[in-house]
Amino acid sequence: MKLVAVKTSMPFARTKSDALVDDLVAKLNQFGHEAEVVRIPYSDESVEGVLKAMVAASMLRIRGVDRIVVHDFPSYYVRHENKVAWFTEPSPGGASQAALAQAALNMDARQFATMRLYAVSEAAQAVASRISGLAATIVPAPAGDDDDGWRGVVEALTA
Repeated sequence: MKLVAVKTSMPFARTKSDALVDDLVAKLNQFGHEAEVVRIPYSDESVEGVLKAMVAASMLRIRGVDRIVVHDFPSYYVRHENKVAWFTEPSPGGASQAALAQAALNMDARQFATMRLYAVSEAAQAVASRISGLAATIVPAPAGDDDDGWRGVVEALTA
């Protein structure tokens, strides 16, 4: 299966979530899939930065792959007919823009109705529920190079 993991990233910053997505792509490739990461520049320091990222994500249509895996706001807006969401840990930063992000997502919460939703933890599951109004299945992120744990993640996201 050809997949793209879509992740927002703040310029010149690397978070645990960035590392998790890189690990996911490496494991997808290891287990026989073809996977790449697409990163959308994102800054939550201003309303303008959030809005620019939302527009950029909504204009992005990924073609030539079987499925995309989105991870965070506003990557949910990227267009593809076969999309799953794997919510990562909520970031402690960016809380100032959380209300705007939630309001924007609530404007079109229907987009989640066609997606399977997964979350790495109960905290991420709570965010997924608050944003989408739907329940996400917990698929924990494995620690380190735990191939059995990653196999479960890959199976869930590619099923």
